[in-house]
Amino acid sequence: MSSPSYGSDRVNFNLRSMLLWTALTMLVIWWAVFAMGNSDPLWFWPFFSERPTEIVVYHDGTEMTIRPGEPGYEAITAAVNAQIGRPRGYERDTGMSAGTEADARSKYVSVEMRYGKPVVIHSNTGIGRPSRLFIPITGRHSEGNLVFLGTDRDFLIGALTLRDRSRLDRELRDLGLLT
Repeated sequence: MSSPSYGSDRVNFNLRSMLLWTALTMLVIWWAVFAMGNSDPLWFWPFFSERPTEIVVYHDGTEMTIRPGEPGYEAITAAVNAQIGRPRGYERDTGMSAGTEADARSKYVSVEMRYGKPVVIHSNTGIGRPSRLFIPITGRHSEGNLVFLGTDRDFLIGALTLRDRSRLDRELRDLGLLT
């Protein structure tokens, strides 16, 4: 009985292909971990294009509601959407108490974006599905460029941190709502 010959059947080893498949596999695993943790397969998507059913601007105790088609609606929506899609970060431990919310509505300038349904803000932090966004322009929490996320009943714990709020401030000035 003769033993098998292995000399002529050589296995080709392709290092480049192996490294490519390893990198691709790691990338898919990385994406899947964030996608499952956030329940959002597009967690990396840097765009936010939701349109609020109404925008409420609070100014020293007065309330101005802006609806689609009214002056300021498009400008404020565009200014907020441009920043929500690319936030600087997320502060998990920051929340808005009932007292802070009352002050923001009665003593300071704030903007509330109300949506008819929960919206998706793509993020790698798992921030939930808010149905309203509350942005303090003056007063407490305004210096941090924070956006509080809320449901129809209350606010969630945590706040998005915007990179730059100057466009929103400019739009509010143009409407005469910020001095």
